[in-house]
Amino acid sequence: MENENQNYEEPEIRLNIVLLNKQGYSHRNIAMRLNISRRKVRYWIENWSNEKRLHNKKKKKKSFSIQLSEFVKNATQNNRSLSSKQLSKIAQERFPNEHCYESTINRIRKSLKFDYKPPRIRQFLTELQKAKRILFALDMESTKTNWNRVIFSDESWL
Repeated sequence: MENENQNYEEPEIRLNIVLLNKQGYSHRNIAMRLNISRRKVRYWIENWSNEKRLHNKKKKKKSFSIQLSEFVKNATQNNRSLSSKQLSKIAQERFPNEHCYESTINRIRKSLKFDYKPPRIRQFLTELQKAKRILFALDMESTKTNWNRVIFSDESWL
């Protein structure tokens, strides 16, 4: 099909689909005639026959209160290590009438153009590893090596 990326949202196309269907054309013929997929033809004919509509259903706008937005802003600025999960639990206690899911917190942060990055996770060290590191550092301190010419690098990534 030459117009595969044609905009199916145009009301004229939807109206033509319904009119051609009422004139007795098959789904296949309508699709070929309008250069669209048979699935779209079937979809709009079913919408018309079931609900008498040729427009998209309106989606519910997800909203949140100004108080919740301010709370998230202040809490995130005061403590950057708070994750969305932790903040959603705190917000749910503070605002019991609102839905404070992790996704809501993330959406609020995004709407505030707050460049939030979760805190880095530190590697867990056992007591044995800590002791070995201290022994290594003490051993290196006791040597008379000129450490000004040594470059240390951290090759880990998170």
